[in-house]
Amino acid sequence: MLRARNAISESIWVFPGDSPEASIRGTSPAHQHEDVREALGLPKNFVIHSFRHTMSTRFGEAGATRKQLKLKHWALSSAVRAADS
Repeated sequence: MLRARNAISESIWVFPGDSPEASIRGTSPAHQHEDVREALGLPKNFVIHSFRHTMSTRFGEAGATRKQLKLKHWALSSAVRAADS
């Protein structure tokens, strides 16, 4: 995928910004998510960070170990400890 993208892109960046010389800003995905969230009428508490929690929950339900999940968020770590007991 990256080779194909590199063959047609003028930018050295994997995620180019408005010009080939610059990368996107770190906040760009959050701004794009906000635009889509507002267009769909989703609540403000529907944020990108929520996907991390969903992914970790699904992996845990599928049998992933705590080490595989590498959880650092205290609430998720507590949930894993509760599930382990």
